[in-house]
Amino acid sequence: MNAHECSGGGCYPRYRWVILLVSLMSIFCSGVGMFCIGAVLTDIIGEFKISGALAGGLTAIYCLPGVFFTFIGGLSPTGMGGKVSG
Repeated sequence: MNAHECSGGGCYPRYRWVILLVSLMSIFCSGVGMFCIGAVLTDIIGEFKISGALAGGLTAIYCLPGVFFTFIGGLSPTGMGGKVSG
């Protein structure tokens, strides 16, 4: 039982809680970053003298990686095959 703790359900790494906490923290931080763009958008419009439509386009481009990675995250388990749990 070097790096694993084995129980009746199988062997799991001891650091699984660390992985969970780091994942949750990264999701939270990316969400805060997505909401902060709206708060500074008026400053960006005034500073760079751009229109509201262009500012909205920049916001959409800023959010596109999140949409892209969401699709990849949703399709990757499907491609790997289902896993029965419970």
